[in-house]
Amino acid sequence: MFASRGWAATVVLCALVAAACTENFSDFDTSGRSARAKHDAGTGGEADGNAGALTAHDGGSGGSTASGGSETTTGAAGATMVVDAGAGGDGIDAGDASGSGGTSSSGGTSSSGGTSGSGGTSGSGGMSSSGGAGAGGATETGGAGNAGAGGCTAAQKECASVCVATNSPATGCASASCDPCSLPNVVATACNAGACAVGACAAPLRDCNTQPADGCEVDPTNDSANCGGCGNRCAQQGGLACKNSLCGCTSDDQCRGQGSGMLTCDTGTGLCHCGSATCSHGETCSKAGDCSCNGARACAQGRTCCETPSGCVDLTSNAASCGACGHACPAGFMCTESQCACRQADSCNAGSTGTCASGVCKCGDTTCARGQRCLAGGKCG
Repeated sequence: MFASRGWAATVVLCALVAAACTENFSDFDTSGRSARAKHDAGTGGEADGNAGALTAHDGGSGGSTASGGSETTTGAAGATMVVDAGAGGDGIDAGDASGSGGTSSSGGTSSSGGTSGSGGTSGSGGMSSSGGAGAGGATETGGAGNAGAGGCTAAQKECASVCVATNSPATGCASASCDPCSLPNVVATACNAGACAVGACAAPLRDCNTQPADGCEVDPTNDSANCGGCGNRCAQQGGLACKNSLCGCTSDDQCRGQGSGMLTCDTGTGLCHCGSATCSHGETCSKAGDCSCNGARACAQGRTCCETPSGCVDLTSNAASCGACGHACPAGFMCTESQCACRQADSCNAGSTGTCASGVCKCGDTTCARGQRCLAGGKCG
């Protein structure tokens, strides 16, 4: 009886043991599944031995470290991310705590313009990926740029730190000096090929040699080589002389020319007398005893014999020889009663504006002499 009871107790005990083993068998499951993933800094629970992949998106300069406690990854310019690597617990495989070298990716973009990366290989609990902030990226800096050559243009020069036109006689045209053009007997200067030139002569002078250095060098009223105008040579007309801008005789011999007989000179008028005939200015006596202009026939009454331009000219109305042989009127003027006269206001403008009244130019409040125009500064000339 006791044997039967002992056997029965043994059976019951074995059944209880078997039930207990079956109920806790899951505690010994080695299938590799982690019972719990812990994401805070707790101290209990099951943790997968493999710490898993950790990704830090903030820029950092180094790998992450898993040390059994909390793992901290700090970006160089970003936020700090804390991830629990697991503090142990019931598990078959606690994971490789040492980590065999997490891989850190690099290649972040530097704000300074260069591209570089400084992440190395680190981490001690899995794969850590950190965007490198760039520790030594190339910096691209925009240059200051060229300020330009500056200075004056090709048509200018510098005078007193100001750019002035090289065609202005007020500052010496294109010469190195900035002094105003100043030429002898010149009332208005101009620029010609960058050099100072004659603009207008002081009356009655003329610039016949066109050399700026001596300005207006000829007095046409008494210059026998330029009598009345440039190039009108009295000497070519039997040796006559220039008086009051006209070629005339000063002695009987000058009237002889090719003639003979009663040849006389009226020294008061400078006119030759060939017998009973009174010649015009510039005429002498021919071999036949008649008046002759440059070896040809005598001029009609009221005309003057000019050597240049050659021939008989009405000096009272010819704008090319107005009042004297070769004395040309300014452009836009006409010749009236041996004097040059303006036609309209535009013909008076020679540097400044003016008006024209009765053949005379008026520059502001100044009334010019006949044949003069309004120069720069409102002057007549």
